[in-house]
Amino acid sequence: MTLLEAFPMPNLTAEASAGIMPFVTLGVGATVALVLAATKRGRTLGMLATLVTLIVSALQLRTFPAATVEIGGVLSVDALTHVLFLMLHLAAAFGVLLLSAQDKREDLPAEVYPLIAYALAGMGLLVSSRHLLFQFIALEILSLAIYVLVAVRRTRPASAEAGMKYFILGGLASALFLYGGALLFGATGTFDVREMAAVAPTTLKVAGFLLVIVGLLFKVGAFPFHGWVPDVYEGASLPVTGFMAAAVKLAAFFALVPVCQAALQDPMAKFPITILLALSAGLTMAYGNIAALAQKGIKRLLAYSSIAHTGYLIVGVLAGGDAAPVGLYLLFYILSAMGAFACLQALIPDRDDAPIEALAGAGLTRPVVSAMFTLFLFGMAGLPLTAGFIGKYLVFAAGVNAGLVPLVVVAVLTSVAGVYYYLRVVVTMYMKTAPEKSVAVPWQAGTAVVMGLCALFTLNWGLRPESVVKWFHSLWG
Repeated sequence: MTLLEAFPMPNLTAEASAGIMPFVTLGVGATVALVLAATKRGRTLGMLATLVTLIVSALQLRTFPAATVEIGGVLSVDALTHVLFLMLHLAAAFGVLLLSAQDKREDLPAEVYPLIAYALAGMGLLVSSRHLLFQFIALEILSLAIYVLVAVRRTRPASAEAGMKYFILGGLASALFLYGGALLFGATGTFDVREMAAVAPTTLKVAGFLLVIVGLLFKVGAFPFHGWVPDVYEGASLPVTGFMAAAVKLAAFFALVPVCQAALQDPMAKFPITILLALSAGLTMAYGNIAALAQKGIKRLLAYSSIAHTGYLIVGVLAGGDAAPVGLYLLFYILSAMGAFACLQALIPDRDDAPIEALAGAGLTRPVVSAMFTLFLFGMAGLPLTAGFIGKYLVFAAGVNAGLVPLVVVAVLTSVAGVYYYLRVVVTMYMKTAPEKSVAVPWQAGTAVVMGLCALFTLNWGLRPESVVKWFHSLWG
């Protein structure tokens, strides 16, 4: 197969042109923002240019296509991908706002803003494609931007170390994904995941599916491919950590979903893929929650919490059917995770090893922020009256309906264990006295906006989830 056969020239109809315009806007806007970031007023101009780029790109997604639009055989644009792309825009906008409140405090270079837009473009391409070779390119676009964002704090050794670890292990994940895609092409004669299920099963095809799925499990931080998560979360700045926790997880999972759906339709691949996902889900849930119990640093605690959430999401992927529960879970997780990191940004100076004890007394000194942080922690714990509870309920219900009762039992038990370490943070804020030499963190507009919006939607969808749940299910219907 030649390169032109792998990537045929698209017929740019009006619908196809509209489908690729958000990506064009992000690429051009990010490049303009990168140039502006090098000017005298680079911080302000780079931030504003990136925000304008995100807004224009999101506005181009305001009309959902009535039918699937295929572009060049590699992109598949429909109402579902528009919704996923809008969710990624939301996480990116929150990341830019949080960075605007943190960049001067940490002397971050102005180039962090266009890097968010470049990462978003890669994520959008990843969730909009079912072509493995093109997905690999999209995966590298987003990964390269995230590697730099993690290591961008040049004066922090922990940041450089985190960036290097993420780069090495991310490269390994990409290599596995690419090699698996090559095996699948050799077995099926196509890079399109949707066409692979119809090809006769072979051992080569099973091996290809396994390698691609393992590569994506690296990206989502599933056990035993999770080793990079705690160190990267700790070494990156708070806004970057929040953006990674929300956006990278969403993009990687919706690259994983179609691959798993195709693999589970193959009679030869179904058993080993089911065993791999079931073991990964159970061990990820157990390990993430148990390891979080022993953590003394707040960023590492949230890192292991993120690993546990990955396990719950794999249960939703393994349940099959429509992926609405996974999408809703990720939407609600974006709100809780971004809100939690915004609260941390308002409560403590950003330290690579910030202990949980640094939050002592915050309930009295910063009551509003502490109350919102408590709400987000309860959302991640899946307690009732929060959107996180709805997300967990939908994923667990899908697991029960699919006959995954043992996995759902593990999920429920580990969720109960997880409540303990979230409550430990709340107890520290409200039941312990603040240290005498505590450092006051000034209010920042960007942080306040993110906290307020995340709290509003977390409460609203926790109390009245019917409309958003019905809408998501209609997208997969």
